[in-house]
Amino acid sequence: MRRVSLVYVAVALMGVVILSSAGLTQLFTQTFPAQGVLPGLTASCTAMRYDPPPTTATGSPGSVVADCSTGPSVYPLNVTSNAFYTPVFTLPSPFTGLNVTYDQAGNGGRLCGPTRYTQSSIVNGQSFQFRCLGLWYYTAIYSNIPAAGLPSFTITWNG
Repeated sequence: MRRVSLVYVAVALMGVVILSSAGLTQLFTQTFPAQGVLPGLTASCTAMRYDPPPTTATGSPGSVVADCSTGPSVYPLNVTSNAFYTPVFTLPSPFTGLNVTYDQAGNGGRLCGPTRYTQSSIVNGQSFQFRCLGLWYYTAIYSNIPAAGLPSFTITWNG
């Protein structure tokens, strides 16, 4: 009984395929090209600097701007798409946080919020979406800066 039912189903499906393709002529085929993804976040430089260098007394908390030491722009980040990006970094001591900052002056006078500066905290490994397109720089927060100064670290952006 079950075998007969399967035969009927198979015959019915073949009939549907034959009837649906009868009388149709293929008109044309279109091919979509291979295309890489254009980055919506690019680096203006790879060499960074603290601008200005920290002058805070030993043992005092503070923050420092990090921007490009060389390159086409002083702003290290150029955001051209509102996609989500993931920063990957490890903050050495005494750093306690890392922000990205949008400056109206560096973006043709375009505001990104109610004031000249718009700042957002970024977290290692957590997806982040820039609020505005344009040029951004980093602000690193530290506590208890040692006499030796601030150590080096790197950041990688994935998207």
